[in-house]
Amino acid sequence: MLSVSQQIELRSYQTEAESLSKKSKLTDADRARFNYLMSAISLAKQGAISDEVRRAEARKNAIECGVQVPDAPFTEAGIETRQQNQEIRSYLRYGMEAESRSGMSVATDNAGGYFVPAGYFRDRIFSSLKAADRLFDPSVVTFFESNDGNVLTVPMEDDTDTSAAIISENAQSTEGEILTVDRLQLAKAPTWRSKQIVWSMELLQDSAFPAEDVIASVLVSRFQRGIGASNVSTLLSAATSGATSAVGAIVSVDDLYNLMASINPSYLASQKCYWAMNFATLISILKLKDTAGRYQIHPRTDANGNFLILEKPVAICPSVPSVAVNSKSVLLGDFSRFFVRTVKNSLKLMKYSETPGLVDNGLFAFEGFMRSNSGLLVPSGADSPIKFLTQAAS
Repeated sequence: MLSVSQQIELRSYQTEAESLSKKSKLTDADRARFNYLMSAISLAKQGAISDEVRRAEARKNAIECGVQVPDAPFTEAGIETRQQNQEIRSYLRYGMEAESRSGMSVATDNAGGYFVPAGYFRDRIFSSLKAADRLFDPSVVTFFESNDGNVLTVPMEDDTDTSAAIISENAQSTEGEILTVDRLQLAKAPTWRSKQIVWSMELLQDSAFPAEDVIASVLVSRFQRGIGASNVSTLLSAATSGATSAVGAIVSVDDLYNLMASINPSYLASQKCYWAMNFATLISILKLKDTAGRYQIHPRTDANGNFLILEKPVAICPSVPSVAVNSKSVLLGDFSRFFVRTVKNSLKLMKYSETPGLVDNGLFAFEGFMRSNSGLLVPSGADSPIKFLTQAAS
């Protein structure tokens, strides 16, 4: 229970904080003062500590949240903060009882204590994404970084069936237009968010490494599951079926040959001609045996470490469906025709520390942002450069 003096002081803190939030323009000192008041209000509500201890704790918490507070508790100082007036007003609008988020703690290792990061955030995200899902790899797909996220038009052509010809001396060349000229129009690039990851102040203090690097490994898996799944869905909806398996729950060597036979040889000759499948499907294919119990495919890799099947490299894409009845478990074709667009400088890691439910509970939230979309370059009416194996219905 708060004493009368504590209740009066608490109301004074709340009145002053509300007054600050109504100012049309806040100085750095105003923001620093607001953070100090929020910490003091939170501690005052506990009602079990003396004025002197409570003020000392409030000052300590404010400093740990990134705000420098002078020794005299009511002296203003010019301090840098990362939040704007709108966030401060929002804090007061929803009040101290606004929804809070429970944070990861250092008390339990599997709640955050095991994190040991390394590397640089942006480079680590992209390099890890390429390793986790080859549809993010520029050596497999056509990867384009646009200056903005507006609608993007990509020209494309199909001239796979037109050949050169010998023309007699002094004879006029015949006309041979490109068979199909078309365009792929990518919609405005959406923003993918990792969802907020909340840490306690204690975890940040006890971590020997930058939190941004720790979070990077988490963002990789979240972006892969989100953006990667969207890329595969886009690819499968634009590609066509090249063959149907003989058995619904099995991919046989004959099925692979049938799929390969459906691809135009010019696409098979591309330097970016790949199989695409998830790792479990690859293992099931490598384990295929003949009637004598001998493996039908002997594992080999190319100079880049890619597994080879029928002399074509395999790109591991976790979001490609697994082998099952009616699924589309294996793709093959020229993946240079799969266009993946990201927006320059859109990959960011945001840190929130002074929003409702965080600053008052000593918590920090991290959230990753990335803008990306994709499309298959297949002109209208042309043969698809990438095709998939359709698993039989039974």
